[in-house]
Amino acid sequence: GQCAQIIVPVNAFLSGSSYGSGWQCDRGYRVIGTGCGKVRIPENAFLKASGNDWRCNVQYRRKGDRCELLG
Repeated sequence: GQCAQIIVPVNAFLSGSSYGSGWQCDRGYRVIGTGCGKVRIPENAFLKASGNDWRCNVQYRRKGDRCELLG
């Protein structure tokens, strides 16, 4: 068989997986198109443990690309 070369974009690393793209975005980045873009974390939010999305702080809820105070 022929081996396909994996092109790893900027802000990514080889995942070691034999399925999918063969790469994953670094922590703090997410897949955008064929590359990785920085996760934009709004005010009153933090980066999730997964490293590729954010979550609102306690007492706030996600509304689109920002966090709103509950109440």
